[in-house]
Amino acid sequence: MEDDIDVLLVTGSRSLANLAESDGWTRRVIERAAIRISLTGGIITGDARGPDAWAKRIGAGLRAARVYGLDGWIKRWWTQSDGTVASAMIGRWTKGQSPQPDDHDARRQWCLARDRAEVDEAALQQRQGRKVLVLGLIDPQSRTHGTEYTCHYARNAGLVVVPETWASE
Repeated sequence: MEDDIDVLLVTGSRSLANLAESDGWTRRVIERAAIRISLTGGIITGDARGPDAWAKRIGAGLRAARVYGLDGWIKRWWTQSDGTVASAMIGRWTKGQSPQPDDHDARRQWCLARDRAEVDEAALQQRQGRKVLVLGLIDPQSRTHGTEYTCHYARNAGLVVVPETWASE
């Protein structure tokens, strides 16, 4: 049996959300990693559609999820005792303001800054003695390759990264 982990950082290609047939695969890969999360652990992810959305749902259902939003806020999501999902803002990951949607280069840099903030949080958790795993859900057809960038950044931060690549049938 694989060791428990305290923190599961999930990063994934948004383009997987556009592929209906990848939905089940995405969910299963995240669930397989999430069952290793300790009783005091949780998930870190972003707020994009696709893998991030699945990670948020799974994390909130298991323990808790820290979601880094493109609005600059970090929200904690969890399931209450009555089964309803709740969330609360717990801080900001940046002091900056989100760029205009039509400024594509600034928007791309903003997304990558958010991804780095997620990794920096996970690396801090690891330095504090927690076991961290980064799960990268990769669509090789992605135009932006932000997930690969985030996985590379996480490896350079000393984190264990498990890349999973979607292979369409």
